[in-house]
This record gives sequence, C-alpha cells and structure tokens, in this order.
Amino acid sequence: MKRITSVSRSWLAQRLQMGATSSLGSLLHRYRASGALERPEIRAVLSRFPA
Repeated sequence: MKRITSVSRSWLAQRLQMGATSSLGSLLHRYRASGALERPEIRAVLSRFPA
C-alpha cells in the first residue's frame, strides 16, 4: 500500500490500526509474501487507486 500512496507510514499504521509504525514494514512484507495481493477481491479494491 505504501507503494501506491503518498501518506506517511505513521498515518497509514494508525489509520489501519496496525500498531507501531516500526512494525508496518514487516507487516506489509508478510502480507505481500502471502500472495494476498493476487486475490481477486484485493485486486478489485486496489484497481480503484492510480498506480
């Protein structure tokens, strides 16, 4: 998500209730590594945002 937005990591972590800003990078890495970005419902949501 951070790759497609201009908001700060702290704003993103707080808004998505992901805990400490320092853990955001590892959480996003694990999410991407899980293949979740290939799920049709996730792709549909992300397609609404310009790359």
